[in-house]
Amino acid sequence: MCRKVVIRAVPFFISVLVAGVLLLTGACNGLGEGATHIYASQIEVEYPEGMTVDNGATIRFKLVNQSIYCIKIPVEDSFPVFVYLQDGSAVQVRNTRTYINPIFKLNVVTTLNSRKNIEVTPELPVGDEKFNQSLFKAYILIEGSDCGDPSVAVAKKIPFFIRYYTDY
Repeated sequence: MCRKVVIRAVPFFISVLVAGVLLLTGACNGLGEGATHIYASQIEVEYPEGMTVDNGATIRFKLVNQSIYCIKIPVEDSFPVFVYLQDGSAVQVRNTRTYINPIFKLNVVTTLNSRKNIEVTPELPVGDEKFNQSLFKAYILIEGSDCGDPSVAVAKKIPFFIRYYTDY
């Protein structure tokens, strides 16, 4: 038993035309200049002297921009340092390292200026009941944007450890 399949020309032509238009307009949107995206993973962090610092000492980080976009990071006096407490909450502690230059600029990956060294000097208060461990997990938060488009933002937590001596 063979059945005849009858395809009506006009509805078939209209459905093919609509599918083709949808396909072409979707492809054209991808051909134009897309939106800029900078991801935190595109900023690599290197620890030249390790990830642990004594309380009151300076730790150095090297930021490496792996993106194809210039990133500027504004700094108001110093980078904020946050320390995780035993209950899991994070509190901001003093960073005695201050910067005169209000903006760090990480140029695109293909240039020499895609790397910047930053330093923080965390200072945990002596005798504070919250700080009763010998080692604290900490981080600094850097927030920046595309050099040409401030609406394109990026934020990255840079983890490290603070060795705190409890026998002061």
